[in-house]
Amino acid sequence: MFNTKTVLYSVTTMAVISFIVFTLYNQGIFKMADTDTVDTSVALSAIPVEIKDLQQYDELEGILEYGEDFQIKPSGNGILTSIATEGSELERGSLIFTFHSSLNETSLMNATQQITSASVSVAQAQLALENLQKPASKSQIASADASIAHAQLALENLQKPASKSQIASADASIAHAQLALENLTSPATAAQLASADSTVAQSSNNLASNKEQLQNKTTALRIARKNYCDQTETLGISTWAIQKNICPEDGFIITESAINIVSNNIFKHDNLITLSNSLLTAYSNYQLAIEAITTAEVSLNSAQEQRTALQTQHPTEKQLDQANKSLESALQHRSALDETPSEAELTSAVASLESALQHRSALDETPSDAELTSALASLENAKTSLLTAETNKENLYKTTGTFGSILMFGQIHPWREIKLGVPPGQDIKQLKYNLSILGYGAESHKDVSSEIFTASTEQSLKDLQNDLGLNPTGVLQLGDVVFLPGKSVVQYDTNFPSIGTEVSSNSVVLSLLPIEQESSSSNKSGVVPSFVSLQKVSTSIPVVNKDLIEVDSQVKIELPNEIEVYGSVSDIGKTAIIPEGNQAFDPYLEVSISINNDQSFPEWTGAGVIVYVTREIASAVMAVPVTSLISVLDGGYGLEVVTNNTTQLVPVEVGMYSGGWVEVSSENIREGTQVMNPN
Repeated sequence: MFNTKTVLYSVTTMAVISFIVFTLYNQGIFKMADTDTVDTSVALSAIPVEIKDLQQYDELEGILEYGEDFQIKPSGNGILTSIATEGSELERGSLIFTFHSSLNETSLMNATQQITSASVSVAQAQLALENLQKPASKSQIASADASIAHAQLALENLQKPASKSQIASADASIAHAQLALENLTSPATAAQLASADSTVAQSSNNLASNKEQLQNKTTALRIARKNYCDQTETLGISTWAIQKNICPEDGFIITESAINIVSNNIFKHDNLITLSNSLLTAYSNYQLAIEAITTAEVSLNSAQEQRTALQTQHPTEKQLDQANKSLESALQHRSALDETPSEAELTSAVASLESALQHRSALDETPSDAELTSALASLENAKTSLLTAETNKENLYKTTGTFGSILMFGQIHPWREIKLGVPPGQDIKQLKYNLSILGYGAESHKDVSSEIFTASTEQSLKDLQNDLGLNPTGVLQLGDVVFLPGKSVVQYDTNFPSIGTEVSSNSVVLSLLPIEQESSSSNKSGVVPSFVSLQKVSTSIPVVNKDLIEVDSQVKIELPNEIEVYGSVSDIGKTAIIPEGNQAFDPYLEVSISINNDQSFPEWTGAGVIVYVTREIASAVMAVPVTSLISVLDGGYGLEVVTNNTTQLVPVEVGMYSGGWVEVSSENIREGTQVMNPN
């Protein structure tokens, strides 16, 4: 494609020269080679032969563009409350977007429970360590002695026959089981019937009380809804509230779907937040009252059924079976008192006594180093868990409120949380530089150039956050700050979220396209920032023509409005790209060109341009306008040279053509020689 254009360009040039010469010949401007007199019927003028530099160019197609855009994500979860306008140019310190994060009650409850659990673990670990470090107390020794005595007594009881008291207790259990069986098969007593009637009456009273509560909660719900609807009318959104059935004209109880709409739009208007919350609370109380009535009705039905059952129902087979089994168990236990213990029972009793004796002996021993080390490690682990739980709860409060993303300039992208106490680093130096440029903090130039996050840095960051309407935490989570080379343009996409929607740390809110790059310098007064445009021309050149350019080569660029500017090659690809598909194009290298003098044309971003690359140069050659050439019969060219008020046709050799001028050479031609040229 590149070679074809070059050939066409050369053929076109020669055709133009031939056409001009033929036209001059037909108009009688010159005669044949043996003619010494010029027909002056056409207006002519004498011009001097000049020494010029002639150049020929090859054309490359390019696109005027900036670099890649950067996707911006929030540091946490919340409702998107503001976002920079699409297409706007953001400066250093600009707020890209904000979101509001509410306190999650469930998470707060879980965090509190974790703290409680961790505190118990710390207390247990401390107690275990103290028990190891001090001798056994009198109560511990007494408890161990009691355990030994109990184990000895249990063994003795197995080895001797049952006592009179044991036999009496077993007989009493048999009598109790027999009585329970008789009660199942006997009719209800007057006391049972009276108790059942009392339960029915109490359940009826509870139901009546709950119905009265429902009326009160219904009235409260209607009042809360009326206050909400009156405010919507004041704000001019009553039509919306009616359409969503929040404020129905007929006054029926608000529906659950309408309540969900109120909940989802709680932050839509600041003047509706309190009234919305009151309406949601009233509706919740109303629902609880309905549930209470349902529960009371179930209780009343159960009491009535039990009252009826006392006179109509008979014991079920299951109840009779259970009563018979209890009686059988009591009889078996009584029978066992007359039997001798088994070997398994004796073995178990002996093992219990040995365990009690070992525990008593351990109370007199001092703890080993391994036991103390293990106890200390358990205590430290418990304290660490408690600190983590307390930190998690504090973070819940820190992540509640308004947060956002701030644009600052720099080459180092955030990779960690930045706060007081973090190790020094270039990211902190970059942050302090930006804070200083924005006018926050009173740190000296030496402090600004350091890599340490100081208390002064924290205060400067808090001041900036406060001025931007953000929570002044003095901490930058990942996403709270974005470092880009310089001024950037907001890029928006239909897939990005809109104001009022839920966002998370994994969702992209918008993207930014840097259009400038900061290059700072220092003087006696401190750091002086300056900026260069990031706009460039992206083009390509066939590998066979790669020798035409090199890095820093100067090229001419023609913009879509035909204005010409100049640029220099800033980068040439190292690897050739082979076109894919059936198109038989030559391999090419990607080329990037910077525009000279830091010129920028943002209005032509994405537009196609033409890049002229010098193909051939003729330096300091004699040249005349191509219209001065005369075609002679032998196929060459000549010039009408003015000598002593007469003209003479002088044959010349022609060379490079460029910009309407043609290179000529002849023994009879010098710089300044006057030749004829049509006006």
